[in-house]
Amino acid sequence: MNKSTEGILLLQAEIDQIDTRIVDLLGARFKRSREIGRLKKEEKLPPIDPDRPVKIRAGFLERSVEAEIDEGMAAQIISLIIDQTIAERRRSI
Repeated sequence: MNKSTEGILLLQAEIDQIDTRIVDLLGARFKRSREIGRLKKEEKLPPIDPDRPVKIRAGFLERSVEAEIDEGMAAQIISLIIDQTIAERRRSI
């Protein structure tokens, strides 16, 4: 195996590890969101704060620029996460 092939395999292994961490982080995020939903339900608070998704989206997009991630792709990712969070929250009402 040549150096380039070895380098590619190492980088691919790192990507696999990053992908695992992404899934773990998403799982942790949704677990906490479900807990927030449960607490809001107990306290009879509205399940959705309409300002929160706007703040989350803005912060995510700002960080995506800093991380040199395509802004359009970042917008799609955070929209998917926010939409799924809202859907879960509504189902729990």
